Amino acid sequence: MCQPKDKNTDIQSTGGEFAGPQRVQLLEKKHWSFIQRKYQLTSREIQVAKLICQGLTYVEIAEELKIKTGTVKTHLRNNYRKIRVNTKIQMLLQFVNDVTQIISPKDDNRRPAIFPVTYNSSDSKKIPFQKLRQED
Repeated sequence: MCQPKDKNTDIQSTGGEFAGPQRVQLLEKKHWSFIQRKYQLTSREIQVAKLICQGLTYVEIAEELKIKTGTVKTHLRNNYRKIRVNTKIQMLLQFVNDVTQIISPKDDNRRPAIFPVTYNSSDSKKIPFQKLRQED
């Protein structure tokens, strides 16, 4: 018969402990302030947006902010409406794109890359990602 496996059994036998997933912090405090002003988000809406962008679930956000799950969904729905997106990932990408445009303003008519990525060609030259794009 198949017995349920304890998640910590293998980890404990190696001497380690299961720490769970770590939160990812993509934007700094000044970036969040900019986003809050740009989209006119309330302090609670920006809190929910930050936690969503860190990968927390509705339940985890509700527990952390000491509010109901339905309230989290309401704040998120308000964020979607104000930012004009439909999903969490669209919201995150919009935030990153907004902040990137502030950090590296446009110097011509092309859109800036979301992330400053470089590409190593076979002759070991570094080429900025934007130069690899075709002209619009």
